[in-house]
Amino acid sequence: MRINMTSTLVPLLKSKVDELFLKWLSTDETQKCLQEDLSRILHGVSPAAFETPVISTVVSARPASPPAPPTATLTTRSPRSPKPVKKLNKPHSKPIDSPLASLDVSDRCTAAIPRFYYPKGTPSHSTKQLDEKISRQVESVFKKNQRIPMNEFSKVTKACQFPLYWRSILFNCCGGQKNGYVTYQNFTAVWKRLTQSCHDEASRFIYLMTSNSRDCLISEDFIPLLQDIVDNHGGLAFLVSAPEFHSRYIKTVIARIFFFVNSSWSGKITLSELRNSNFLKVCVTIDDSPYCVFVALCIVVIVVTLIKIAASNENIECFREYFVVGYRAPDPSFF
Repeated sequence: MRINMTSTLVPLLKSKVDELFLKWLSTDETQKCLQEDLSRILHGVSPAAFETPVISTVVSARPASPPAPPTATLTTRSPRSPKPVKKLNKPHSKPIDSPLASLDVSDRCTAAIPRFYYPKGTPSHSTKQLDEKISRQVESVFKKNQRIPMNEFSKVTKACQFPLYWRSILFNCCGGQKNGYVTYQNFTAVWKRLTQSCHDEASRFIYLMTSNSRDCLISEDFIPLLQDIVDNHGGLAFLVSAPEFHSRYIKTVIARIFFFVNSSWSGKITLSELRNSNFLKVCVTIDDSPYCVFVALCIVVIVVTLIKIAASNENIECFREYFVVGYRAPDPSFF
């Protein structure tokens, strides 16, 4: 029976070569040489400029083959001996320009990539200077009164350069709803976290509305803001004596806000949806705007009229649950 020696020896040779390769790769000298070469490549140095190639180093570390006999006319090599590699002597070669050369190398294997995505606004030097200026202005306000209640908190809101009716959400975020007042220590703790994480108006609005508990707005978040408008806006003074209409008016305005702002119809207003809407601009102009007062008055009149009509209906409870107020102004407004 004839045995095929080739098919028998090939697997043995392959396993032996793999064993020798792993042994060579695990030596300290090989690891050090590979790490140095990788660091040079990351800094833009061409591999051709290396003074000591890895293969050349390994060849020099192995014992040389015995010299050939003097009578030999042909140069023969053992099948196992590696092919010699010429040593490239280019110590003064100029590094090749590479995009990796401008990056900071944090370690031997990775390079730091500059941050380019800021979901809550891009920080800038001018914004930082403005925040520091606001902090000094607010400090001067608290020097006159160390504990500021809600009815005097508009001074702090004005010093922060926020719209007037942001005072309720800023007051609640600083712990005023729990304590009944806000101290300078409460404010600075919130202001520091706010300015470090949020760098534009929309992200700061969501931070204050949710007390940094969510990245989106739900309908319940608007209740303190709208209740402050109902209680203090000059155009809605007649509602003070009719508190039973407050909740209906607030629910109507919230429905209008979500109709215009929540384009995904998910019931949650995201940061991008808030930026793409004009809601924050409306909040700025609502302070004493006659147009906003007119719109608010129209909505209240419609709500009161529908409730009076429903009062004569036997199924009044059902009507209260499902009534709809429709009003479209020339320029969409929420109030």
